Amino acid sequence: MPPRQSSLSCQTGNPINGCWRCDTNWEANSQCLADCGIGIGARALGGKGGQIYMVMDSLDNDAVNPTLGTLWFAVIQEEPLWIICFENILIKLKQGLIFNIFETLDGRGATVHIVGSGCITLQYISNVIIHNIYVHHCIPSGDTNVKSSPMHFQLLLSSL
Repeated sequence: MPPRQSSLSCQTGNPINGCWRCDTNWEANSQCLADCGIGIGARALGGKGGQIYMVMDSLDNDAVNPTLGTLWFAVIQEEPLWIICFENILIKLKQGLIFNIFETLDGRGATVHIVGSGCITLQYISNVIIHNIYVHHCIPSGDTNVKSSPMHFQLLLSSL
């Protein structure tokens, strides 16, 4: 792989985007995004080295038993994952989405919107990368059961 160029030579105006956009084969080398962090997230690995998981289903019907192909199913896995979306997608959450350690949600190549109840929860974890994802119109979901790993679900209490 060719050495990374500065963001000025790529003319992105953004050092993180300049890091990966300089690679003309960035889709094949997508996990190199983990090497582009700056500041407090500079050493976050995300799902680097893990399997690629394709989100192909926008449904959020069951946070305790999520379906393969959904974002919910991906984020509760315990092994490192590089999560990408198959196509442009709008994910309307009914409950908060709880990420596990060592995961990347990579929105490059598609337009990905996450909206609805709870939105994204990152607690007691590290090494998570979320890039090029639109998260908006989030509202409290109230107290609800959600799955936080393949074998464990918990009551997620709403904030006061």
